Amino acid sequence: MGNSFDSVMELSNEEKVAYMMAFARLAGADGVFSDVEKEFIEDMAKSYFLPEKSLQRILSATDSDVISAVKNIKRRRVALDLIKNLCFLGYSDEELSDEELLFIGKVGEAMGVAPEKIEEISEWVVEKIILAERAKIVFEEVQ
Repeated sequence: MGNSFDSVMELSNEEKVAYMMAFARLAGADGVFSDVEKEFIEDMAKSYFLPEKSLQRILSATDSDVISAVKNIKRRRVALDLIKNLCFLGYSDEELSDEELLFIGKVGEAMGVAPEKIEEISEWVVEKIILAERAKIVFEEVQ
């Protein structure tokens, strides 16, 4: 159980759009949606065979658009996977900001994921990141 997006391929197009809307919105939660982040989202949309009009919905989504869209994610495992991947994205700059945490909480709530479960997932993500960094040292991959 890594931070891959393989499970997204199994979703309906509407679920894929909802998943990616949340991801794109979190990427810009710090007030900056960089060209690199935008290109990553565009590449993801292409890899999931989403049409151009879906990509525009993803990139222009507001928080309320995302909350409405993720309510369509009914499978618990998919909801938990989305929370996990949002946490990985949030920690990609080594810190989960208050804005990112609040957004993840709203997304989780919309999908019926309790705050305690979100906290548990977040802690698991931190542990996984720490283990990955430790592995670099153990296996002498540090430059």
